[in-house]
Amino acid sequence: MKVGDLIELSAYGKRLHCVSERRGKLGIVVAVRPAPDWGVVVDWLDTTHPEARYCHPRRDLKIAK
Repeated sequence: MKVGDLIELSAYGKRLHCVSERRGKLGIVVAVRPAPDWGVVVDWLDTTHPEARYCHPRRDLKIAK
């Protein structure tokens, strides 16, 4: 996963309650943080949630098709 990729929640991510409002939404990767501050920073599109930019673990996301 690299900056500029279009992503969505993976099957694992869809099961998480904390990101349930992002199910079915698309996002754009804006940064990839290396270890130990790991994570993928995503700008979510078409969301009513006030936090449109969010950092997710890699396993929560997949490349959108």
